[in-house]
Amino acid sequence: MRIARGLTIDDLPGGGVRVSARDWPFAVWPAVPALVVGVPLALWSAATANWIELGGAAVFCAFGAVCAWLWLAKRRDVEVRPGSVRGRVGAGPFAAAVALQWDGDARVEIRPFDVPPGAPDLLDRGGDLVVAAPGREFLLARRVGSEWRTQLEAARAHVERGMFAPR
Repeated sequence: MRIARGLTIDDLPGGGVRVSARDWPFAVWPAVPALVVGVPLALWSAATANWIELGGAAVFCAFGAVCAWLWLAKRRDVEVRPGSVRGRVGAGPFAAAVALQWDGDARVEIRPFDVPPGAPDLLDRGGDLVVAAPGREFLLARRVGSEWRTQLEAARAHVERGMFAPR
């Protein structure tokens, strides 16, 4: 079930859910043009000794690389079952395996981002969807924007159904 761009939750056979969450689903859009412009410019300027243009190419390439890193590294593909979370965080060279198990009760919580002292409480500040087990926590999804609470509430309801399914 697609809840929002970059957040899908699907039921698994035998109980549990698969959560696919991307914190920066749109980061690929600025990464591609920056790298398409920056890499050839860097090659040309290095080959022709145009050092000023090489500095500009470095800026394009650095911006594209940061956007690509956000798109690849800030994602989670996990299976949430009663008593465990298993899967991968990140993609490609940034991937890491996740295996979290717990005994007893676990909760799925929505945690709004903190508001600094003196700052206005903005309605679109965002928050996290977290599995909180005794002594352990795992970030499932992060949302921002005007619909963040609605999206995380829908995700929490779906994850709770999968977590508390009969074993």
